[in-house]
Amino acid sequence: MSFSCPVCSIDPTSHSFKKIAVKDNINYFYTCPAKAKKYNDTDGILYHYRGVLEDNKNNPWVWIFDADNFSAKHALNIDLAIKLAKLINEYSNSLQKIQIVNPTWHIKATLKIVTPFLNPKIQNLIKLNEN
Repeated sequence: MSFSCPVCSIDPTSHSFKKIAVKDNINYFYTCPAKAKKYNDTDGILYHYRGVLEDNKNNPWVWIFDADNFSAKHALNIDLAIKLAKLINEYSNSLQKIQIVNPTWHIKATLKIVTPFLNPKIQNLIKLNEN
């Protein structure tokens, strides 16, 4: 049985983290915080991510982080960013890459704050798409 976020089962636009593809036995996950109505629901977002990643088990995975419209209101949620970084550390053994697309200066500033909370392996897996 796969994970189902109770908040997202009521409103699928509440959080933003889902599996979007499998290619060459690698699972691809996508998030776009600006598309999430509950972008500041720290406990709910962490629960959602943990549930999805638990379902993934130890399968290799790539995280596509879409920073389109990532703004100050998202960047100011530093507590969530740090807790999310710590959570991702727990699932880093099978993480292949974090691809950040549509980076804004807000996401770049957030990365500078969050990077010290990421293990060195994850720090090396972060790739920014510069347009």
